Amino acid sequence: MQRPRYRCFFLLALLFLPGAQAPSVSSEEILDLAACIERALEVSHARKAALATLEAAQAQLDEASALRLPHLELKTLLGPVPGARLARPEDPEAPLNILETTAKSRDFLNDLNLFTRTELDVVQPLYTFGKISAALAAARGGTVARKAQLLQTESELRLQIAQLYDGILLARELTRIMKEVRKKLDSAESRLKELLEKGSENVDQSDAAKLKVFRAKLDEQYNAIRKGELLAKETLEDLLEIPPDTDIALADDSLQRIDAPLLDMEHYIATALEHRPELEALRGLLLAGDAAVDLSKADFFPEIFIAGGLRAAYAPNVEDLDNPFIPQYFRTLSLGFAVGARLSFDPLFQTKRARLERMRANRASLQAKADLARVGIILEVKQRYLDVEEADRNIEAAREGYKAARSWVVSESFNYDIGVGKVKDLLEALAAFGEAKARWHQTIYDFNIGLARLRRAVGLPIV
Repeated sequence: MQRPRYRCFFLLALLFLPGAQAPSVSSEEILDLAACIERALEVSHARKAALATLEAAQAQLDEASALRLPHLELKTLLGPVPGARLARPEDPEAPLNILETTAKSRDFLNDLNLFTRTELDVVQPLYTFGKISAALAAARGGTVARKAQLLQTESELRLQIAQLYDGILLARELTRIMKEVRKKLDSAESRLKELLEKGSENVDQSDAAKLKVFRAKLDEQYNAIRKGELLAKETLEDLLEIPPDTDIALADDSLQRIDAPLLDMEHYIATALEHRPELEALRGLLLAGDAAVDLSKADFFPEIFIAGGLRAAYAPNVEDLDNPFIPQYFRTLSLGFAVGARLSFDPLFQTKRARLERMRANRASLQAKADLARVGIILEVKQRYLDVEEADRNIEAAREGYKAARSWVVSESFNYDIGVGKVKDLLEALAAFGEAKARWHQTIYDFNIGLARLRRAVGLPIV
């Protein structure tokens, strides 16, 4: 009677064995293009590096802003000191201004004690002939440049995600075309077999070989498309840092032309000159270059400042002097301030003049690079604009070609089915049909990506 109970316990134990557990089902996450871009920006290491660089530039700006504040230096000492007593002169009216130490006496250890001393120095800039303002301007220019570089990194990442996203959709469209052509090829092979069995004079065994050769080429193209789709999807998942147990699914099932009006070229050129991150970065560097020149000029002039200090020291085993003109290190209390000027230079200011010329040369180099970048960006915008125009016209041309190829394959299929058509003509029609339909979807992809590249070229977000 106990066997069923033991068997039940045995089955329950099997359920908790690692090999007996049910296989885990991977979750699926549906993402559209905007969601993919948002996630890529969130996890991108390149963007994180650019963001950290921007934060460092902002911290440098804060550091430059602090140059206007007073500079304080505090130092506190605590240590042993031997005893020191006033030397008593024979004349009781004489001032007590001599100390005698007990360091060499037998009472040295008994007179040893601790002293404390605090020193506080304060320096407040009054007028620097533009040095602080130049340092602030240089830091602001660096912040502008780093912010523009962050936008540039984000723009490049957006374009990369858009290419992968639409590339996957294009591969799926091409896969559907391959399957459609395969279906028509299967029908042709079945019809060929029937015609051969009936002894039709319009077909022979060589036609079967032609169909096999065509199928082999079709399979090669299909495998290449599947490989490209898999590679694009794996790359997209890596950029989005999708967990291994999660599979992504695109929200869009087919590749559709972006419905966006194409404005005139001058509009895009003007937008690029205003919003392109590379030009904005160069503008920031030019601000920093101007500030570096101003700082080098201001370096020829002194810094006017007010300085103050506090000295406080106390040792219980050291007696105080009556003479205020004799400094006493271990027992004192003093406070004072003064206005000063500071200027460092070499004979004939040769080092400062050389530094100024170097800063001017660097500024001229930056201006030349900015002018060159401006010309290059205008040319890039023109090229991207013409690419989009061409792709837009190609969509309509490819659509008409696809319609003609579809009519052709319908006609040849009908002739082949009734036994008057040739295999060669049917295969030519099938090849033209597949190529025309693939070309139509390719032009849609070219237009979408061309528009994305145009928006990136003018400094606008893709999505």
